[in-house]
Amino acid sequence: MEAIKTMTIEEATERLRALGMKMSPSKLRNGIQQGVYPFGDAVMMDKHPSFEIYTVLFEAWVEKRLWKVLELASVSTNKSNTNREEQT
Repeated sequence: MEAIKTMTIEEATERLRALGMKMSPSKLRNGIQQGVYPFGDAVMMDKHPSFEIYTVLFEAWVEKRLWKVLELASVSTNKSNTNREEQT
């Protein structure tokens, strides 16, 4: 049986920063609690929530966003090239 791999808030924050996102641990915690970042869960303990960030879901979320960024960049580049061709 495989283990469910998780990462800490700090690890996820660093990975997102390395990808160019402006991220802090508190922003990530709040986003998970609000459902903005679907790759983690928050469980309320005695006084503070405990966070689980699932590595597989995190990687899938990142990959989906990277494809969107590349797709948007491609569309933008194609529009720029089309505009330049029309001007000549």
